[in-house]
Parts: sequence; structure tokens; C-alpha cells
Amino acid sequence: MGRDLNEIRKQNDKLDELLTVIKDNIDYELYCDLREYFYSDDENEICALLGEAWNKFTKLEVAHSHDFPEFTKAIHEAMNIVQARVALRQTDIFGKR
Repeated sequence: MGRDLNEIRKQNDKLDELLTVIKDNIDYELYCDLREYFYSDDENEICALLGEAWNKFTKLEVAHSHDFPEFTKAIHEAMNIVQARVALRQTDIFGKR
């Protein structure tokens, strides 16, 4: 189990480095403004709750080596569903659907 946790920590460190690069290259306030504009209040709340769920999950002790990859996949799948709703709504607005 210890090796798995160390590998997860290494992956998280790599992800943190990547996120730092991304943050340095985008206007975060613009991103937040766009998200508030395109996402409904409920969709924003769902995204925030998914973020909270992820943050709490990462604090749990590793029970199985697949915990983090599977939970990550589930969070991403849920986020994709929310984002698809936003995209479909924009398609309707612009008359392309």
C-alpha cells in the first residue's frame, strides 16, 4: 500500500506542476466570469460539490490502489455531464441544434 500512496503523491505533484503552468497562462478571473455566465446556479453548485467531494476523498486513507484513479474518473464523468448540459444549451441559443 505504501508504494501506491507514494505513486499517487508523485502523480499529484506532477498535476500540481501542470496546473501551475495552466494558471500562469490563462486569466482565471475571465474563466470564472465565463463560468458564471454560462453555467446555471445549480450547475455551479454541483461543480462546487464535486470539488468538495474530491477534496474530502483525497484526505481518506488509501484502501485500494484503484481508489484514486476510479474516483477521479467518476468525478470527471460527472463534470462532463454538467459541461454537456452547458454546451447543449449554448447550441440551442445559437440555433445550431
